Amino acid sequence: MELSTFQPITIPTIREQFIEQVANSILSGALAPGEKLPTEREIAEQMGISKGIVHLGLKDLERMGFVTTNPRHGTYISDYSRNGTIETLEQMLKCSGGQLDVKNTESLLEFRLAIELPAFQMFAERHDDDDLEALWQHVDRVRQCAEKEPFQLEDMAREMFLYHFELIYRSGNTILPLVLNAFQQLSIPIWVNVIRIYGKEKSVEHVEAFTRFMEARDGDGASRYLSDATGNYMTHYKELRSSKLYL
Repeated sequence: MELSTFQPITIPTIREQFIEQVANSILSGALAPGEKLPTEREIAEQMGISKGIVHLGLKDLERMGFVTTNPRHGTYISDYSRNGTIETLEQMLKCSGGQLDVKNTESLLEFRLAIELPAFQMFAERHDDDDLEALWQHVDRVRQCAEKEPFQLEDMAREMFLYHFELIYRSGNTILPLVLNAFQQLSIPIWVNVIRIYGKEKSVEHVEAFTRFMEARDGDGASRYLSDATGNYMTHYKELRSSKLYL
């Protein structure tokens, strides 16, 4: 048995549990935008935790766009879709057990397309032999994950993400890799689902196909391939979510 079979066990802090409980209430609609929360002291007494934990937790929730605090009037539930940040998305992912709902998944994929399609064009036009070699090395890592026993789904998903990150990093644009990297935590579960839906072999073929497009300097072909693959994925994802087979 390999030691990598076991994953670290982490226990949420009281502050993290407080944040998750409030965020869940907001995301479920139990707490609506504009609704006023009880005072910090009242919340602390009701939940059996310290006022200091409540104060710090509300500060975190405010930074995430879930609440707004007015020192003179109290704390109110915010419209997180208007005021949220990347931290809001990360908390949504955490509260949903690692799966965004269909609407947010589709929105995230549309955002990814907006980043990756221009990067594919830039890479296709600008790459050299070292860039292609780096891509093929990532293809090999994806293939090794697919062939490894016992199979580690999240390891392969991470390598899929890193392949796309490498391609964007080597596109020559210095900002796009930073943006994509900020969404790594949100992207990994999507790659997990891609592998679940299409299987290990098809997922390896995915990165091989992109690399061949890049070798041919065919940015348009790579863009069409990604757009079609994204559309097919969302079709399957919606069907699986509606049937509740998994996810």
